[in-house]
Amino acid sequence: MKLKLHHVNLSSTNVPAMDEFYRNVLGMEPEPSLKASRVVEQGYGGNVAFVTDGTTQVHLAEKDLG
Repeated sequence: MKLKLHHVNLSSTNVPAMDEFYRNVLGMEPEPSLKASRVVEQGYGGNVAFVTDGTTQVHLAEKDLG
C-alpha cells in the first residue's frame, strides 16, 4: 500500500513565525484553495495559515496554551 498525505494539521502559539518558516525555509507556497472566508466558516478560533508543496497541504492553526 502506498500512503499519500492530503494534509497535516499543526498547532502553534506563533502561527506567523511557523508560516514564515514553512514558506521561506522549506519553500512552500500559500494554499490557494483555502480562502479567508472558508477559514471563518470552518470555525478556526485564532490565527491560521495554509501552505502547500503542490501535493500536501500543511494547516497551521493557533493553539492557546494558557
